[in-house]
Amino acid sequence: MEALLAELEPLLYGYNYVVFLRIYRVPFAPGEPAAWYVTQALGPSAVVTGSVPVTGAEIVAEVKQALQYVGDEGCGPKPSALQSRRFKELVPAVLSELERATAEASLLAAFGLRKGHPAYPVFWDFAFVIAGPAGGLVFIGSSSD
Repeated sequence: MEALLAELEPLLYGYNYVVFLRIYRVPFAPGEPAAWYVTQALGPSAVVTGSVPVTGAEIVAEVKQALQYVGDEGCGPKPSALQSRRFKELVPAVLSELERATAEASLLAAFGLRKGHPAYPVFWDFAFVIAGPAGGLVFIGSSSD
């Protein structure tokens, strides 16, 4: 997944628009709350404002909507990037990896950060914990100007 995100992220850079997409891998710890995974991934300075359970389908839908954000003529990804063959290959590949990861997870949560966000969200932002026997993931994405 990291390789797909590393290729997709700069492809989406556009008009006054930068994208941040990161997966942080942490060990699976049965019974630990989402905040524990976030602290493991981002360190003790990260302050979680709360977390809510979500479904795998909700995670996939929110990520898909963010990645396909069009913007306007003043900010957003370049239309040529969104119409490119590579973009049309990368987004479904990322979503497929997410579907696989969420299907195997026992903890799915959306969370917010009051402190310690690794980027500066402006246009869109998502943050999820996906954890199960295969391992823990903290997936953060945002876009800014």
